[in-house]
Amino acid sequence: MPKRLVRLALTVMLAAVALAFAAGCRQKTESASPLVSSTASSASIPAPAREKEARYWKPRGSGSVELAWKQQTKLHQMFIKKYDAADDAGKEKLKSELEMVYFRTNGVLVQLFEDAISENPDEPANYISYGFYLLPRKGQFENAIALIEKGMDMERDNAGFHFLLAHAYVAPFRSGEFSTSDKTRNIRYKRYRGKFEVELQRARKLMPDNAFFDYYEAVTTYHFNGNLDVAWELVQQGNEKPESYFILPPPLAMLSDTWVSQYTYPDNFHLYWNFGYYPADDFIKLAVDLLTSGKVKDSPSKIFEVARFVFHASQTRPYDRLYHFVLGLVIEQALTYYGDLGSDKKVEELKQVRKFYDEITTTMDELLRQEVIGSEPGVKPPKDPLDLEVQLRRQYKALGPVFPLELRLMKKLRDALNLDAEQHPLFNDLWQAE
Repeated sequence: MPKRLVRLALTVMLAAVALAFAAGCRQKTESASPLVSSTASSASIPAPAREKEARYWKPRGSGSVELAWKQQTKLHQMFIKKYDAADDAGKEKLKSELEMVYFRTNGVLVQLFEDAISENPDEPANYISYGFYLLPRKGQFENAIALIEKGMDMERDNAGFHFLLAHAYVAPFRSGEFSTSDKTRNIRYKRYRGKFEVELQRARKLMPDNAFFDYYEAVTTYHFNGNLDVAWELVQQGNEKPESYFILPPPLAMLSDTWVSQYTYPDNFHLYWNFGYYPADDFIKLAVDLLTSGKVKDSPSKIFEVARFVFHASQTRPYDRLYHFVLGLVIEQALTYYGDLGSDKKVEELKQVRKFYDEITTTMDELLRQEVIGSEPGVKPPKDPLDLEVQLRRQYKALGPVFPLELRLMKKLRDALNLDAEQHPLFNDLWQAE
């Protein structure tokens, strides 16, 4: 790996590790939340989608299900204040309470989920939402899978339900901001691999234009089998698709193409945070391994295709700095390639791209600092912007204004690499062509 890329990759990886362990067993995930809206505004939903697939764009599930997740979020909010204020010794004393809040079933919440099913047994979202509540809780995996499978069987033409079942088979056990030691994940992948692949393929067949399924499969399967050739094929397959919609679980709307309507976010914070389909370490490893592989590192067009993967994957959720950091790796790889060729002109052009990249980094840091100060008066921002990450992942709108800048960055990179816009298209945050 070129030295410059090694340094930047190590910086990012160390940052990811620091974030992962900064709060004890706080979960390793590149984003606090997926799409922050649980319902898209009617103006933003394409007319065909409203007419044909309205079920994807509206919240699903009974009121008792929604209440259960609200109560879980309140439990989280009460606990996390104590946890954040505690020193290392205090956090150690809070371990049993953490276990109870995040990884044990709560009888009151279980009853709410059971009530929802009794009140409306024909609503598949009630079973699926209950299943995802149980999934990370000790000794509940089999019960969770049975509920999610039952919900999917009730609406087999629902791409989102097939995806959620596929994910449940191999998902890390995460709850809120925390993850538990999961020594069974590789075992579960081996046991359920066939079902995982079948359900993911059914989701893809029912929603063929959604690149998210390809990106998710690339990151997930590369974690398990390390097959870079297959991961690269999936990335390229995803890059050819016109949109990439993240799938959220009930009672949230499964699809959203807006980050504006967040009225349910505070009540469902726990549920949003629980869904990080691109774990930071897995995502970074795949991107770095692709960039430094023989099939990519010596091809400007393929280097840009990795950038397109990273950029388009970022559109499945509120913008997160993980993606920005990885785009920095892409720029460094392009600089290395042309530097090795001795192309001074190209190196200078790419340095201008990197200069713009650095300006975006500065803008991000300032937005994050302002957001933390605004949300927590009296809190002095850390000197290292990366230390803001834990606080910021609870402030889901902070980096929204950055996305148009990243689109400009991508265009500048594409121009510097002399690539054709039609062959390497880019899309805005509503999946409209540039």
